[in-house]
Amino acid sequence: MKKYWIDLFNGPHVHFFQRIGDYVENFVLTARDYKPIPDLIKHYNINASIIGEHGGKSYASKLKTSSIRVIELADHIQNEKIDILLHKHSVEAARVAWGFGIPSISYIDNELMMPQNMLVCPLSNVLIAPISIEQYILRDFT
Repeated sequence: MKKYWIDLFNGPHVHFFQRIGDYVENFVLTARDYKPIPDLIKHYNINASIIGEHGGKSYASKLKTSSIRVIELADHIQNEKIDILLHKHSVEAARVAWGFGIPSISYIDNELMMPQNMLVCPLSNVLIAPISIEQYILRDFT
């Protein structure tokens, strides 16, 4: 049985993945401490490990916070024997999966998130996007 890793990086992602247990039996959930994620996982009674936080507004703070989260996620999942990562725009999870050789499936629903797309798309094995996002736009990020 495959083991999935799902990282909840932003509030809407909690809604997106809230019923993953209806479809997948063996999974690990991680989440970032960023409003409203902790409140939503509590509301939906989701068992997720809170790892890392939002970096604030400055690029320097985002870089440092993201780097710390990469290390914390790597420590958290390194012995989990993960087969596949599922995520929406999780830069840190994509980086950790790539570093451990874990295939990743990324749901991209916003072609305007340029920095995140530039970091996530090249590391993802599969990109899933709404048909309204032209394929050539996503190819520019890979």
